[in-house]
Amino acid sequence: MSLVACAGMPVSTQTGVVQDVVIGKSTLRLDVTVRQDDEIRWVNERDGAIQIVFLDSLEGKVNCKRGFGLIDVSNVTTLKPQESVSLCFSEPGSFRYTVRLDRAMPTGWLNALGRLVVERNTDAG
Repeated sequence: MSLVACAGMPVSTQTGVVQDVVIGKSTLRLDVTVRQDDEIRWVNERDGAIQIVFLDSLEGKVNCKRGFGLIDVSNVTTLKPQESVSLCFSEPGSFRYTVRLDRAMPTGWLNALGRLVVERNTDAG
């Protein structure tokens, strides 16, 4: 496990395209399709904290990150209200994730499932 590889990772997209996934109080649109190397930014517009949990390893599939922690250590990040994090995927594929929504109820967190589809960038090369 090398932290040096993560230290030099860019914090923004190489294509200039940014796709926002807004986690708001009502509507959740968590299924997103982007192209390889586009930036996906998750924005917490809720009153409470949320967690984003990728269900499969992201190791070797991400080529930029901002605020997501150490990619080769964890596939989980927590966002306070009005915070955002982002990732760029270097590899095409389908990536399942869960957004855990904090609720002031005895049952605690509510899990909302999402899927990120990364299509091959046909402009590359």
